[in-house]
Order: sequence, then C-alpha cells, then structure tokens
Amino acid sequence: PVDFSAGQAIYPAIAEQLRNLDIGVLVNNVGYSYPYPDYFANLPADRFYRIIELNCQSMIQMTHIVLPGMVKRNRGLVVNLSSITSILHPVLLTVYSATKKFVNTFSEGLRAEYSSKGISVQWRDLCSFSYCYHWS
Repeated sequence: PVDFSAGQAIYPAIAEQLRNLDIGVLVNNVGYSYPYPDYFANLPADRFYRIIELNCQSMIQMTHIVLPGMVKRNRGLVVNLSSITSILHPVLLTVYSATKKFVNTFSEGLRAEYSSKGISVQWRDLCSFSYCYHWS
C-alpha cells in the first residue's frame, strides 16, 4: 500500500518499483474530500492543499510514471476516476468539485495528445445510483 498523502517523496520509489513492468492499464482512484460540506472561507489551508495534492497531483505523478512505457509499447489504457460533483458543481464542496473537474480536463487533454499513440484515456464519475461512463 502507498500513502499518497506523504507528498512528493513517494514517487521515485514507486517509479523504481514499476520501471520494468509491462503496465497496460492504470486506474487513478485516489480521492479526498471534506469531512462535511462547508464554505470555502471556512476551510483551513492545509485541508484544501491536501485535497488538491491527493486528487490532482497523485493522478499526474502516477500517469507521468506509467505513460512513457505505454507510449513505447504503443498501447495502454488510463482510467481516471472523477465524481458527479465535477458536473453538478454543488455548493459547499467547491475545492473538491474543482479538483474533480481538473480530472476530467486532464483526461480529455491526455486523450487528445496520446490517442494517436495507441493510448486510450477515460474519465469516469461515480454517480449515486449508477455508473456514468464518459469515454474520452
């Protein structure tokens, strides 16, 4: 298990452990939110920093580690888990919702950059009663 809240220091060791593996599918499913909905101004700075670090930075870092091997093999699938909040934009979850919208935008950008190289990129949000597919 990896504690993605440990910051940048974890990624060199992860990269080393994955270096020689033929990884065909990467699922980025790290997520962190508020303990309860609240106004943005009420959030302590360490809370929104942690939300951004876990929801965005971990996805970027893991993709950066795994994607070069996929490109070299001309095949791969990256699945980034988002949230229904990226679409509904609920109040009192502003930072969380924004990070999940980032997941969508990052995924769509990667799809545009790497589809010609045999890499499929998808973002998916988990809806309350169904699984919503967003094929990028």
